[in-house]
Amino acid sequence: MILIIAKGNIIVNTGGKITANGANGGNGGSGVGFADTGSAVIAYGGGGGGGCGGGCVYLLHKGTHSNSGSITVNGGLGGTRGNYFKYGSTGSASVADPGQPGTNGTIFTKQLT
Repeated sequence: MILIIAKGNIIVNTGGKITANGANGGNGGSGVGFADTGSAVIAYGGGGGGGCGGGCVYLLHKGTHSNSGSITVNGGLGGTRGNYFKYGSTGSASVADPGQPGTNGTIFTKQLT
């Protein structure tokens, strides 16, 4: 969370940034397997971790608020799924799912009286 309280104006100039983005999820681990000769072994990889949600930016001001730059509260990306290990010609393999992205956060501005 980012909270800015100003008695006067809040100005984000060109090139200025206020950022409260979520972190990306971790990647799933790869499966590892061992097999005797002629056997089929399948080891599944892990699922990707979910991305973190974006944060909140609160801009409270008595004067004016202008933004020529950027204010971002994006959710993080989901992690990639892990690979699977397959040994032998029999059996089937399905892979784990990737992680889902985090949701975007909130930008709240209010002029105080």
